[in-house]
Amino acid sequence: MTNRYLTESALKAQETLRDRTLFGHIHVQISDQPPQNVSVKTVLGMIQKSFPRHLLSDMDSIYIGNFKMLNDRQVDSMYVSGAVLVSSNHESDKDLFDTLIHEFAHAAEEIAGDQIYGDGDVEREFLGKRKALFVILRDHYKVNKNDFLNTHFSYNFDNLLNNEIGYDNMGPLTSGLFLSPYGATSLREYFANVFEHIFIEGPARVQEVSPIAYKKIKFILNPRNF
Repeated sequence: MTNRYLTESALKAQETLRDRTLFGHIHVQISDQPPQNVSVKTVLGMIQKSFPRHLLSDMDSIYIGNFKMLNDRQVDSMYVSGAVLVSSNHESDKDLFDTLIHEFAHAAEEIAGDQIYGDGDVEREFLGKRKALFVILRDHYKVNKNDFLNTHFSYNFDNLLNNEIGYDNMGPLTSGLFLSPYGATSLREYFANVFEHIFIEGPARVQEVSPIAYKKIKFILNPRNF
């Protein structure tokens, strides 16, 4: 009797979450439950209190589960055509919150791409950091300068940073250039990395490390600028 009651209660709670929305229009679908210590409801509440909803006006869905698309690409989240796919294998509320904020940054690019990239300032800041990174790495690793001048995502370059060099090795070398090594991956990932760190650690270090990107983000976070 007790086990049946607990099972029914768990299913009812799961159904409630499956029907949940963020900001009243973003449908949240949970196909695989996260670990017991991770509360999707709590994370969504944190987002609603801290994130500007105007930057998510084009988003319609968040899917949380075990997805082949994520596994094939060896990533834990992805923004695709108005939807966020998120792995259910997050270890804490903070991890899930940070991941969602990163993908929301890509959603913000859809809304505010001209304001972010139109004048080329963020791209110049990023390329300046990429060139400095090349100088740092060329003394220790076999690297091609042309790879560091391509601002688009490249699987080969991502593999270089993540697997051949390793983010653990890159961390001490890039602390003054990027907020985390992943920010060096591409221009869009640089922007998203800066964006998420404003919510993770506050503006002080972000403004110091990436002042131009920070200025752009501060502008688009204000709904009065739209």
